[in-house]
Amino acid sequence: MFKNFSFMKINGHRRYDYAPRHYDERKERLKARIEQFQKENEASTHDERLITLRDKISDNWIRGEEYKKSIVQSNLRIVIILAVILALVFFVFNGLEIGGTYIEQLKSK
Repeated sequence: MFKNFSFMKINGHRRYDYAPRHYDERKERLKARIEQFQKENEASTHDERLITLRDKISDNWIRGEEYKKSIVQSNLRIVIILAVILALVFFVFNGLEIGGTYIEQLKSK
């Protein structure tokens, strides 16, 4: 009757339903390319293929221009940062000489 009765509850062994998942990026890319080729094969007319080809070329062209703009912007940022750092270094070293002479003048008074 009091066989299962206790003042402290002891947790038993728990089992978890863990199913490991594996993501294969190569397999996903392959699947996407297969779907793309199937869609291209469905568009069997010459005009449709020509339109898709033009769209792809224009997309690549636009991306190339955006890439060039981003490179120019990043180079400009680097030049500005270097100019600011060089100006700070110049003022620190120049300021130390001016500050040192000012302190020596104060000491001599």
